[in-house]
Amino acid sequence: TVPATETLASEMGMQNANHDLSFPALGVSMDTKLLSDKTGDILKGIFNDYRKTKGIRNLLIVPSYDPDGAFDKYATSRKALLDEMVNEVDPAAQPATFHSSIIPGLSYSFAWGPGVCFGEGSYSPEEHARHHHSLLFGHAKKFSRLNPTVIVFVIFPWSSEKVFMFESSNRVFFKELGEIFFNSYMDSSVPAKSFNNKFQTMITADEVTRHLSGIIYLEDKTITATDPTLLSISASYILNENSTHSLFEHELEEILKRRGAYNLNAHNNAG
Repeated sequence: TVPATETLASEMGMQNANHDLSFPALGVSMDTKLLSDKTGDILKGIFNDYRKTKGIRNLLIVPSYDPDGAFDKYATSRKALLDEMVNEVDPAAQPATFHSSIIPGLSYSFAWGPGVCFGEGSYSPEEHARHHHSLLFGHAKKFSRLNPTVIVFVIFPWSSEKVFMFESSNRVFFKELGEIFFNSYMDSSVPAKSFNNKFQTMITADEVTRHLSGIIYLEDKTITATDPTLLSISASYILNENSTHSLFEHELEEILKRRGAYNLNAHNNAG
């Protein structure tokens, strides 16, 4: 725990802030987050509420939606989406599918009895990053004013973004997510509260993004590993070229390189 004045938490009226990890010898603080499918999580909650409302114990519902779309529209429309399902999907009729009129492109497939149920969707890692980069503003209270701050995203195959099943798209998304956050707000006067309403001051998005020095991605591949004696984690990282506290040629970057972490700053998304 540190005084809020040492972090951007002071811009939110807080008195203290916490870092998940602190490495005094390196002069770096880190915070770990699960990179989860937030749209999918919202829909799962809606499905659970629908089943409870209708008194249904066993019903598989498979959504089809654009995984690179903006998740916030699902969050703001949660009640409307639930009401739509409750009012329009009649268990007595047992429809095979239902198309939402609230969010274009959202549909559901229902398995009312035994059988196989499929969903589908399209994916662009660039669009996914563009719609999701603002999530990083949500972690800004942890950004240190004094030292480099790194966000560590952990990706589990069973609980994270479903698009990470597409191995070839991972690095494109990881790099784009970082670059958009790091580079898109340079010299911008847009207040950070536009992306995180917990901010109580007029600190700009530009200043906030400069206080995140890098992102590390840890992909847990244990479930698909063939050798249980090996640590099946794939690491990659991207550093902020515009950060107030640079990690380029820092001891942390040297450690990441020695451990075989992939440098996304050098990755060519064009292939």
